[in-house]
Amino acid sequence: MKKNFFDLTPKPLPSVGRGAAGKGMILGTVLLLLAIAGCGAKPTAPAHTNPADPENPDYQSPGVVMTGGPAEGSTVTNNDVSFTWSGTGSAALYSYSLDNPLDWSGWSADTVKSYINLSEGLHTFRVRAADAGGYQGDTVTAARSFTVNQINNTLLLYPPSVSVPVGDTAEFWCELEDMATPVAGVSVNFYTNSYWLLDTARVSADTGYGWKLNGGTPVGPFISQAYSNYFLHLDVGVAGGTPAGVSGTGRIFKIRLAGLSAGSGYFYISSMTVRDTLNNNITVTNNYGSVSYTFTSGKEGGK
Repeated sequence: MKKNFFDLTPKPLPSVGRGAAGKGMILGTVLLLLAIAGCGAKPTAPAHTNPADPENPDYQSPGVVMTGGPAEGSTVTNNDVSFTWSGTGSAALYSYSLDNPLDWSGWSADTVKSYINLSEGLHTFRVRAADAGGYQGDTVTAARSFTVNQINNTLLLYPPSVSVPVGDTAEFWCELEDMATPVAGVSVNFYTNSYWLLDTARVSADTGYGWKLNGGTPVGPFISQAYSNYFLHLDVGVAGGTPAGVSGTGRIFKIRLAGLSAGSGYFYISSMTVRDTLNNNITVTNNYGSVSYTFTSGKEGGK
């Protein structure tokens, strides 16, 4: 008879003595069973002790406060300015922008930024913070808006930069600033380098600001414009009344650029003539007659 190597007949367990060896075997078995049972237990989560961990309930988000530079809403007569700031919470890195809220610098530990030869008109400086790992938290931004007014007899465009979705309109103001001689008429040629981004370019007179407040008559009812691919020509003048010209500071017209496709370009004064009430030429500084525009995707193809 062949021996069955796979005999499954139950066999009695070997007896365990009551001596030291038997007790040790029983204790070892109990410990083994406890160890096996403990393998499925969930370990206790460690306490949040890393102060830089955003999941830590004691974590402080990065923030930033301005500590130096032109005050909010101020006018400065020097076009070289500097800004300083300090971080709060877990702040360790900073990024900043001037005028264009979409154009940010790279991240660094610097807490000072200087600008030279800023254009006349309104500017806005912004700075934001992140922790050492680049986490921005609620992205708190500190900002200062200020005006540079250094040069008299100036024709300028502002704001320096505008960014809107395609289908919306970028708007710029043209302003005569600190005019000592009364102005009766202005003739300006504008140039744009990216006309294919534009749906339309329109000009409207301003009759509700500056000039009336300065005692002059409104500028604008006599306004003409001609727009080609690259150029916009504009003539604007005083529509009669007393006095026959306007002086001081005031907006004279608004330019509206409607975006057709996404991209960036610039728009600047290529030439201009300013006349007094006797039709004599007035020398006007135009070092800062340039602005930039950006149309972002979002309403592409819209009119």
